[in-house]
Amino acid sequence: MKEEEKKESRFFFILKIIRIVVAIGLAVMALVWLTEDKVGLMWNLTINITAWLIAGAEIGYQMLKGIFREKEFFSEATLMTLATIAAFCLRFFGPDQNNFFDAVILIVLYQIGELLQDIATDKSREAIVNAAALRASVAHRILESGIEDVDPQTLSLGDHIEIRVGETIPADGVVLSGSGAVDLSSLTGESDPQPIEEQGTVYSGTKLVAGSLIVSVSKSYEDSTVSKIIKLIEEGAESKAKGHRFVDKFAKYYTPIVFGVAILLCVIPPLFLGIHEKEVWGQWLFIGISALIIACPCAIVISIPLAYFSSLGAASKRGILIKGANLLDRLAELKTVAMDKTGTLTKGEFSVISVKPVGIERNFLLELASAAESRSNHPLALGIQKEMISFERDAISDYAEVPGKGITLAYQKKPLIIGRQEFIAEHGFDVESATEPGSALYVCYDGSYVGNIVLSDKIKEETKEFVSRLNSYNIQPVLLSGDNGANVAAAASEAGIGEYRGALLPGDKLEEIKRLRDTQGPVAFMGDGINDAPSIALADVGVGMGAMGSDLTIDAADVVIMDDNPEKVADSISIAKRCRRRIIFDIVAALVVKVAVVLMAIFIPNFPLFVAVAADTGLTLILIGITVTLLWQKPRK
Repeated sequence: MKEEEKKESRFFFILKIIRIVVAIGLAVMALVWLTEDKVGLMWNLTINITAWLIAGAEIGYQMLKGIFREKEFFSEATLMTLATIAAFCLRFFGPDQNNFFDAVILIVLYQIGELLQDIATDKSREAIVNAAALRASVAHRILESGIEDVDPQTLSLGDHIEIRVGETIPADGVVLSGSGAVDLSSLTGESDPQPIEEQGTVYSGTKLVAGSLIVSVSKSYEDSTVSKIIKLIEEGAESKAKGHRFVDKFAKYYTPIVFGVAILLCVIPPLFLGIHEKEVWGQWLFIGISALIIACPCAIVISIPLAYFSSLGAASKRGILIKGANLLDRLAELKTVAMDKTGTLTKGEFSVISVKPVGIERNFLLELASAAESRSNHPLALGIQKEMISFERDAISDYAEVPGKGITLAYQKKPLIIGRQEFIAEHGFDVESATEPGSALYVCYDGSYVGNIVLSDKIKEETKEFVSRLNSYNIQPVLLSGDNGANVAAAASEAGIGEYRGALLPGDKLEEIKRLRDTQGPVAFMGDGINDAPSIALADVGVGMGAMGSDLTIDAADVVIMDDNPEKVADSISIAKRCRRRIIFDIVAALVVKVAVVLMAIFIPNFPLFVAVAADTGLTLILIGITVTLLWQKPRK
């Protein structure tokens, strides 16, 4: 939220408090000081109507806008407005009923509930992230003439900055010199400091707790980790309207039911208890209007959005960024979690384990592979780059990468092809499969097959526990990978995944996701590479790995795991399911109390409405207190 928006929000918050205080003061004055004669009654009515307009005129405006502009006849605003008008009408049943006081108190208590929601929501947002703490206030830029303190937003790519112990890191970068320990809790949710040395990567928003570093800035401020975190958080916080969709849907059915019950209470009993007796009609008209007032869903419309916000906060504290409150509903409904292998379930850090040249020297095969993979950020390419030997950069031309398949280029003016066996076959080369377990890259140069290079990856330590937790939630894990069948089968077996598919292109993964959705229900997909972005976008819930994932993948994802720990996906599902259970509890509790109070209004003569309103407000406070504890929940293992 921008500073101007914060100031505006604070102004309207204070204004609402002032309006509530003034409305209460007017209502109490009318109740205590004015007489019940004709003149006094008119002043009483005028002052209470004024108090009602001061406290809740916007509720009536929302009702009218919904009816005439949005064609929404049954909404929360409609129920609140008509209930308070009905409370004014109760005065026609005698001076002992309310003196118009209940109507004002009803709208005041509703607005107090809204204020409590705003306060709790702001606390949830603060728990999600303290943007001021994430953003470094200063960066120490190194110049030939010395060190100057600058705004981190003015840093450029390649700038050298000094980071001192205790400081928040102002920009993403690579360590040029120095060593120390970095607190990554703002990024991953884990408080254990991690060691950092030369050539290590540091992320903005984290804190250097030991040592000192000289860092080369690798990303502009707009593209930095801290900017992306804050942007995602603001998008999630601004999704309050999405979270309200459940409330709106509930009100769409709840409101007409309430009106129907109220009308039936006014009409049906007198038909059997005394159709010609005015007193009977008056009694049941009073009961019907009372039921309409009691039915105002204050507790529900406050506690449900708060449950969403608190759950978003709990997720973010663990390094899980969920881009909208509505996604909690989708996470709670998942039946299948499909996932990529490399970089998602595995560490994504490939190492060369075998180099087999055919007709050329080993070093020249590595030179060709180094030239071909020098411009790619695919995990296999990064593995080759770790073994990179010198090559002629100026000798590369006609470079083209086919995602998920391989690379074609010209090197020293001769055609060079590197990639999967199927990709090589598409270009007319029939080669034997590599015998070593792992991911093989086949190389063809100047019209001949010249060898293969095999790289190997390892399963992450958290993968097995993640799969076990999915099974405990009755969610089916499925492995979908572009790697060859043997490698995928081995990884699936090690992770404990029963269903898997290998040798899939990006389009094949899309078809698999559609199949899983059609046969099993809502499906999530986890990935980190550019080729995973279409699948992440198609899935009901797309999960991107934030540390190693490409920018395109993270942008397409609904949920971002900041430290690439797959077990955090199970955490997000656990948080979502607990949010769903709390919402159901809040609804059931509110409805039970309301039904009980309506029954008391029916069977207890002259039942005081302020007791019903107070009971509803008390329930609202209790549900707020219970629901906000979701903010500190720990996911179920």
